[in-house]
Amino acid sequence: MEHEIPPIDPDADEDGPGAITSKAGDDLSSAEGQQLGENVTGDDAILDLAELEQLQEEAERMKGLGNRHMSKQEYTRAYNAYSAALQLSPVGPSSHVFLSNRAASLLSLKRYSAAAVDARRAVALAPTFGKAHARLGQALYFLKQYAGAVEAYEDALKFEEEDGQSSSSNNAVT
Repeated sequence: MEHEIPPIDPDADEDGPGAITSKAGDDLSSAEGQQLGENVTGDDAILDLAELEQLQEEAERMKGLGNRHMSKQEYTRAYNAYSAALQLSPVGPSSHVFLSNRAASLLSLKRYSAAAVDARRAVALAPTFGKAHARLGQALYFLKQYAGAVEAYEDALKFEEEDGQSSSSNNAVT
């Protein structure tokens, strides 16, 4: 049995049944409103930017928490903290670091397939981030995919040399 979705009445009162809200129950943001043909003011854009900056700051805080858990060898807690950072900033300026660090926690938990997925996603977001390549290499090694592991390690070395990173910092979380 199919459920019919009622159409949205664009002329409905904002608080009425036709109002469009987010999952949290908030009215649409100005960017979403612009997609619907509404005008967006500079103040709205500044508010949206401020919200994004707050989310990024919280994501960085969660990354720091994950790093502390990693240093205490609390790998599941580290994984959860990095996951929270990714939920807050899935494609932000540090998302590749969150993914790479989460891959490190997964490697420590011996979840090599999941670590390879996160490392590949980090490489896709930041192709010159050497640590992501190194973590991919480690995951592929444990998955007995030796040719891929060698290629990933070679990329890691190439990009670390370009960035001036030392190879001894390879396993440290960022």
